[in-house]
Amino acid sequence: MAGLSVVGRDKYGVFPLKGKVLNVRDANFKQVTGNMEIQNLLKICGLDIKRDYDSVRGLRYGSIMLMTDQDHDGSHIKGLLINLVHHWWPSLCKMNGFLKEFVTPIVKVWKQGKRDSDRNSEKCFFTQTEYEKWKRAHNNGQGWKSKYYKGLGTSTAQEAKKYFADLEQHELSFRWHDDEDGEAIDLAFNKKRADDRKEWINRYEEGSHVDHNQSQLSYYDFVNKELVQFAKYDTSRSVPSVVDGLKPGQRKVLFCAFKKNNLKNDIKVAQFVGFISEKSAYHHGEVSLENTIINLAQDFVGSNNVNLLMPSGQFGTRLQGGKDHAASRYIFTRLSMATRLMFHQEDDKVLNYLDEEGQSIEPKWYCPIVPTVLVNGADGIGTGWSTFVPNYNPRDIIRNIRSLLRGGKMQEMSPWYKGFTGTIKENEKEPGKFEVTGVIKKTNDTTLEITELPVKTWTQSYKEFLEEMMPSETGKKKEGEEGSSESTIIDFKDHGTEDRVHIEVTLTPEKMKEVEKAGLEKTFKLKSSIATSNMVLFDAEGKIAKYNSALDILTDFCKLRRKVYENRKAHLVAKLMREKEILSNKARFILMVVKGDIELRKRKKADILSELQKKGFKPMSELDAITAGTTGKGAEEEAPAA
Repeated sequence: MAGLSVVGRDKYGVFPLKGKVLNVRDANFKQVTGNMEIQNLLKICGLDIKRDYDSVRGLRYGSIMLMTDQDHDGSHIKGLLINLVHHWWPSLCKMNGFLKEFVTPIVKVWKQGKRDSDRNSEKCFFTQTEYEKWKRAHNNGQGWKSKYYKGLGTSTAQEAKKYFADLEQHELSFRWHDDEDGEAIDLAFNKKRADDRKEWINRYEEGSHVDHNQSQLSYYDFVNKELVQFAKYDTSRSVPSVVDGLKPGQRKVLFCAFKKNNLKNDIKVAQFVGFISEKSAYHHGEVSLENTIINLAQDFVGSNNVNLLMPSGQFGTRLQGGKDHAASRYIFTRLSMATRLMFHQEDDKVLNYLDEEGQSIEPKWYCPIVPTVLVNGADGIGTGWSTFVPNYNPRDIIRNIRSLLRGGKMQEMSPWYKGFTGTIKENEKEPGKFEVTGVIKKTNDTTLEITELPVKTWTQSYKEFLEEMMPSETGKKKEGEEGSSESTIIDFKDHGTEDRVHIEVTLTPEKMKEVEKAGLEKTFKLKSSIATSNMVLFDAEGKIAKYNSALDILTDFCKLRRKVYENRKAHLVAKLMREKEILSNKARFILMVVKGDIELRKRKKADILSELQKKGFKPMSELDAITAGTTGKGAEEEAPAA
């Protein structure tokens, strides 16, 4: 709106979008007509779905400019709008410049010492990659101040006017080159091409980006250089790493928990959210972060085998699968004692830490002593990829790691959930598929007792299923008579608690014989299955990898864990060497002063330092260099000794 005051309203109109637009490529007629956002867009532009356009004649505007944030989600919104036009009116996409984008800087830098209003030395960067390249060429940006523009809302009204006054510099027209452009748009948004998208994401080379200095951009380049970054980012938020079993949000929570080191004192979840946002540059909604913290602390059957955070308060139960947790302002958490044993403190120095907006944040991955992805499992759906890894017994994992270290053979593992009293057995006909069975037994001719449900079958939803098996109001017979012929059970009573299942089911003797013949587990849906055929994870290099078995994950993890042990040892040795050198220098200095070999009185500090260097005393910079080569990227060095 501030920009319109510069260009005027005669030829320009503005329409604010409410988040992400519907993917119309696979939507049905009802979804499209019921979507007010799309209907408003069609009215504003004068577009007709049934018409094919060979020119812009008849339209209310000659072109559409897309203005979105310069982040991954902004790229996705641009892609969805391009998809909308290409799906219904491919001819409009083929008109060069009908679709344009408005690009704003993602980072601005200016010389330190200049007043903020006087920014003649100001430089703008439209991609993070360009900024990083400039930083490397300018002594890591020393002497320059920077400001990150994560969204359009970061720009002031004054800056918006400045952008519109120089519209050509900020305008980038989309250009149709050939059929490859249409193919690229279809690849990104056609639901039937999930397998192609997998290859598309893995094909992306880190560092590739759109050059915003050009005046035209092909749809092919937009999809393969910009939109693919959203796809990869979206997948990384849904699919964990094989190294630590964590998604980026979970890693940020753990990083801040270690930073706070709150092993004894509880912190309110709502307050912890604010701390994480500040210390780890978290850019998404608070609710999402609250749920991440709650999920890491849950310990009921079917959740975590080892909860990394402690649940102080109501963090949810197996009654509703954790959805029955209290609001974040009422519950507290702290670091679990087991977490620091799994994520050893001495590893922190050898990890590679990420950098966001000039701030050192969480590492690329942590490396626990056992693969937490197998201990607590994983579940998620991203762009093109989905994953499911069941939970396994930590004792089985440790036994196999020890066997591998001794050169022995590892034994196959079956999924295992802490507190689950049912059975999990591998299907003999289908390897990699496991049958999960609850516990039901007959106590007399008319009563059955259910004391365990299959994993991830929650008590509340199961009780709703039992209610459907009871006689309906219309199907009931006269008072005093037993259930209708249509119903399976007469009644059930729930004697269970929040962590224990105990349901008593009443049937007629005739129905009891029927269900026994059909199979109690089958009739009462106490059987489910777990498949290990979709164990997809990011490997240590950040590439998507598919694992055929838990032992493959374990083998991959152990190779990397061994390297981390070697790096840790090298760092500890270097740290001790540095301490030894410091103590050696101190002892030698004291002896020389005592013997009178060095005179300190009435002398300038610079002269003393010069003499010490001549006598072979090492400067602090040289001593710090001993450990510098053994720490990971972005890891904090030891504080220099006095």
